[in-house]
Amino acid sequence: MADNAEKKSESSEDSIAYLRAHGVEVETPEDRKNAAAKKATAASLREGDAGTVSFKYVCVPADESKPLTEHTATAHDGPRGLGDQLPPLLASAFSGGGMVNMDALRNAMPKAMAGGLGDKDTTLTPEAVAAQGGATESFRLSDEVFLYLDEVGSLKRLPINKRATRFAALAGYGDGVMFCGDVYLGRVAADTNRNADFTLKDTDGSAEWIHAAAVQNLQRQKDQGGVPGGISAEELTTKGGDGDGYNWTQNVEDVEVNVPVPAGTRGKDIKVNYATTKVTIDVKDGKSIPLALFAKVAPDGCSWSLSDGVVTLTLEKMNEGETWPVLTAS
Repeated sequence: MADNAEKKSESSEDSIAYLRAHGVEVETPEDRKNAAAKKATAASLREGDAGTVSFKYVCVPADESKPLTEHTATAHDGPRGLGDQLPPLLASAFSGGGMVNMDALRNAMPKAMAGGLGDKDTTLTPEAVAAQGGATESFRLSDEVFLYLDEVGSLKRLPINKRATRFAALAGYGDGVMFCGDVYLGRVAADTNRNADFTLKDTDGSAEWIHAAAVQNLQRQKDQGGVPGGISAEELTTKGGDGDGYNWTQNVEDVEVNVPVPAGTRGKDIKVNYATTKVTIDVKDGKSIPLALFAKVAPDGCSWSLSDGVVTLTLEKMNEGETWPVLTAS
């Protein structure tokens, strides 16, 4: 009997290892037990406790009328504090927040697992979801910066977080990555493998990590052949788009911005001011378009022309070959 139990255990472990090696996420009872213990331990730590360190992170509400807020978390200052500590700390923040549609849940699960859900209930209540303690999903924005969201936010039908989508676009993933509900932004320092401060200042469109992220993710996409659901490396290289009163394109050397102007506008009616991080187009009738640029341009290499009622700006990139995921930094 003991031999049979041992063989069964080995067979189960082999199966789990095989599935994980082929990209299938498998959660065992032991995983759940360890995760619960980690959540409880993380939640018990307080700023200033002996043997702990604290770090900042930011909440980005889905409701755009609410401001971004900065928070402090505490982790062990030893081996137990290695790796990202935010997922278990944030789990409770994702424990409620909406009804989970059972049909959507079945569609999201393998058939063999979905069959065990039964047909009696049509929804899971927020209380039932809360009883599970919440689950955090991490989305990599850069080599050090991560976005944290409710793992079942879409199943709860939480509202789209447009500001979170904006951060993903700035980081080079394009506009097609959607996040549901409130999200959080945090940092894990690559050199120490520990959480480090991510502050409100880091959410500015001109923050250094955003520029680094675009380059890092472009290279990752080239290496991996594109990111499913996002934007391919080739598309990102020539990415343009539409803005308020303009459209734009780019190549490895320049960014081109097209601005329609009123009929009858002549060259002498137009004034363009160039700076390394800002361009302003003024038209005689009072129209003014200030553009706070995503990256630096070389003012001496910039020019404009007027043709068929459209002012075309040609902006020379300060760093040739740099890819701009978006035109403006804000």
